Amino acid sequence: MLVNRQSWRQHRAWFWFVLTVALVSAAWYCYESRLANRWLGGGSRPGFALGSAGAAIIVFELMLWPRKWLRRWRLGSAALWMKAHIWLGLLGLPLVVLHTGFRFGSAFNTLLMSVFLAVMASGIAGLLLQQFLPRRLTELVSDELIHSQIGHCLRSIYGDSRRLVTSTVGEAVVAPAGTGAWAHDQPAEIADAKPARLVRFFEEQVGPYLLSSGSAQSPLSSSTNAAAMFRDLRATLREEDSPVVKVLEAACDQRRQCDRQQRLFFWLHSWLWIHLPLSVALVVLTSVHVWVSLRYWY
Repeated sequence: MLVNRQSWRQHRAWFWFVLTVALVSAAWYCYESRLANRWLGGGSRPGFALGSAGAAIIVFELMLWPRKWLRRWRLGSAALWMKAHIWLGLLGLPLVVLHTGFRFGSAFNTLLMSVFLAVMASGIAGLLLQQFLPRRLTELVSDELIHSQIGHCLRSIYGDSRRLVTSTVGEAVVAPAGTGAWAHDQPAEIADAKPARLVRFFEEQVGPYLLSSGSAQSPLSSSTNAAAMFRDLRATLREEDSPVVKVLEAACDQRRQCDRQQRLFFWLHSWLWIHLPLSVALVVLTSVHVWVSLRYWY
């Protein structure tokens, strides 16, 4: 979810709510600590209340994922849940820090606080990535594809390009006698012909680049190298082959855009691989912490 000037009106009330609760909580904690002449811990009245609120927020934050599977229950809109997830998550940081009394304590509490801070850091990193990467994707990828369909689209582009080359140079050069052989398998007098050079370039450069999973290793993955290679290719071909070369060059550009889209898609979602497991671990550790604390109290 974007948090910017355009969407600020949707987030303004949440911002003021979080700021107000954080300031009131800090004022209450500082007042009680001044009366006690020390920084109060989690067992004090403000420490217990703020810790309970922080624990409730931690559990609520994890509920965003089950909510995605239970959409038919209509438990509020997705936008509302995302805004609550962002702002209540940020509110949890000052509440938990105040609950600790600015000290980690035992080894278990240190582990719990470390996981909590890691969850906060990964969540903030994900929020920042979501502000920047979609705009970057729009700038770098003019023809964005559905991510799950990229492989299918590249195979389709390869098939269309191959058929275009075949129709341009003729079956006699591309696949004589139905063998499927390419230009480098032809007799010397055919393989040296200009149409065969187009076939050879497609087979050795364009085709593997469109279909390969390791496309970054191809010289065509660089737009500068690709421009030079296609310029040299045009110089060795017939003038009537120029439209075909232009189509092949556009196909390679589409592949480069797909590679950019996949890289940005990876960074846009990879933070969840850290954030979600840590969130689950945080809920488990918090549950243990609450159980131990209640046993100590009662």
